[in-house]
Amino acid sequence: MSLDEGYLDLTGALAFLPTLEEQIAFARRIAHEIKTRTRVEIGLTCSIGIGYSMTSAKLASEERKPDGYFEILTPEDFVSLILYRDVSVLYGVGKQTAMKLKAEGINTVMDVQNNRSKVLRLLGNKTGTYVTKPELMLARCTANLTIRSRVRLWD
Repeated sequence: MSLDEGYLDLTGALAFLPTLEEQIAFARRIAHEIKTRTRVEIGLTCSIGIGYSMTSAKLASEERKPDGYFEILTPEDFVSLILYRDVSVLYGVGKQTAMKLKAEGINTVMDVQNNRSKVLRLLGNKTGTYVTKPELMLARCTANLTIRSRVRLWD
């Protein structure tokens, strides 16, 4: 996280709302309020993403830049959004790892899934296992199915 972004974890507040629909509506109201107040009081735009985890909220906030809003509310939505994206969207795949994978023709998340043994060989057991099993990443994120908002204050 850099100085121009922040996360607002609504987990505690959402615990008081009995249904998922009410929780989502609450998160949407907060997001709207943040966007409005940022524009009016500071004179800046912001991109907001609402997600079931920090990872999904981060991706959601980047989806409609600048000054946008996007939601990723389920692991299924997350997977369908990233499946054909560059390997660098995967947590744990930085610049060097992405270059290593691309040199072997593994360019997208789908390529990673279709070449698991090759990725394991290239990245080693620890990183390779994590990168090739998005369900592990999703399971880690969805242990607590709550909504988290991410705000990018300056695009």
